[in-house]
Order: sequence, then structure tokens, then C-alpha cells
Amino acid sequence: MVFNLEGTDPSQASYVTAYPDTRTRPVASNPNFLYGQTLANWVIVPVVPVVNGYVDLYNSQGAVQWVVDINGYYTNGPVPSASGSDFNSVAPARIVDTRPNSGIPYSGATLPAGDTLLVQVAGSLGVPAMSSSSPPTVVVLNLTAVNASARSHVTVWPSNVARPGISDVNFLAGQIQPNLVVVQLSPLGRLSF
Repeated sequence: MVFNLEGTDPSQASYVTAYPDTRTRPVASNPNFLYGQTLANWVIVPVVPVVNGYVDLYNSQGAVQWVVDINGYYTNGPVPSASGSDFNSVAPARIVDTRPNSGIPYSGATLPAGDTLLVQVAGSLGVPAMSSSSPPTVVVLNLTAVNASARSHVTVWPSNVARPGISDVNFLAGQIQPNLVVVQLSPLGRLSF
């Protein structure tokens, strides 16, 4: 399963581990958060379909509210490409940097509250164009909030659909906060932020 795991209103600093139900909890953490902090982290965790298909969430201490936004799944069926997509890696490259004078596309396009930034992903920096023989359907991004003027969040979604009521990265004023994002592209290869 691929999902965004967001912890909010924690009563103290803690961490959460996501793992397959009926399996031994691993010595790992997914999001680590401070008292009162809202923090999201993408998680890819297997399920045990022959048992029950559940994922367990373990909170190390205190109490915390959780939001889980599912984004997709991988399959190991006899013909995976019939129900899913193949993963193709590309060399890491910065496709967007809105900081002024960054020298990267969208330089200076700071995202004000309630505004949307449209980004062409297909055909950029190693991602095939939508007209290629194997056009991309989903991309894996590292989204980092930098120089925020207030506490907020950013959502990423295919540009051809309505904005979903979820967040992909949550941050405080002045905080630098990253999160991994797995998101479907629009038919034109675009994303909205």
C-alpha cells in the first residue's frame, strides 16, 4: 500500500511505525514528531492479503490523531502491468524551485495562500513526454516547503481533477519540511501544487 500518514495534535514527542498486520513490528519509524506538531510522511508498506490486508500503526508514546490518505498500491499478480505500473528511476533532478534567483524552473513563483502552481512534469529532466511510447502515469517527488511565512500545508494532485482535501507536506512558519509524494499525472503530464 502507498499512503500519506499524517500525525496531528500529539500530546508529546513520539514516532509511529507502519507495518503489515500479523507481522513483528520492525525497529523503524515513519514520521517522528514533536509535541503539538502536525507532520506527514509517505509510507509504502506491504499487506498480507491471505491474512486480512491490514496495516498496523504503532505509536511509541503519548496520544496522537492520525490521518491516512491512500494513494495506490503495488501488486505481485501474474500480470502486474495489467493492474499497475512499472517503476522507472531517473537521475534525481530539481524540477521546481520557487525561491527567487534559484536558476531552476519556476524561480520567483512563490506560492501564496490559496493559490495554485501548475507544473509540467512529463517531458522534463528525464521524465518521458506524454507522446513517448511509454508515457509516465505516476511520478515520485520529494516536496520541500522552504521559507514559509505562516503555518500551512501543500497539496499535490493531477491538474485535470479537483483539488483533493488532503495535505502532502505540513509546515510551520520558517520551517524547512520535506515529504515524499507519489502522485498521478494528468493526461497532459501536469501537476497542480
